Amino acid sequence: MDLVLGGVHAHAHFSQVPSEMFFVGLVILDPLVAVLVGLVRREGVWLASGVMALDLTANWIDNWPWVQEDPSRLLRLVGLLPVTLFAVFVIATAVPLHRALAVSASALAQIPHGCCCGESRGCSIVRRPASGTGGSCTVSARTGS
Repeated sequence: MDLVLGGVHAHAHFSQVPSEMFFVGLVILDPLVAVLVGLVRREGVWLASGVMALDLTANWIDNWPWVQEDPSRLLRLVGLLPVTLFAVFVIATAVPLHRALAVSASALAQIPHGCCCGESRGCSIVRRPASGTGGSCTVSARTGS
């Protein structure tokens, strides 16, 4: 919204030009992260962590003079506190989430070929044709015999 109202200089109040460029670049990076994470891609986890680390760093650098002037700014519900807490959450969960996605991907690769798309006798996990996907399969736990 800031870019719509203020154009590319919407973040000109930041003292550092690289910070201003980074915040404008978030218009592309944030949706990219959302799509990759939404598609359950491991690359999305790493990109989200990197973007949040850079976002947190840029916010602290640009707000540091205000924090030194009035440390109570850290306790406000809008500003560094929620950005910092969210960044810590994203970065702290990145490695466990990446491991979980890696285990899921390797488990999917271990499904025998005969368990794919309807040939499901003796399979605990079944790949079924996904509607509208041109014959690709989705994976579901086998229910019933």
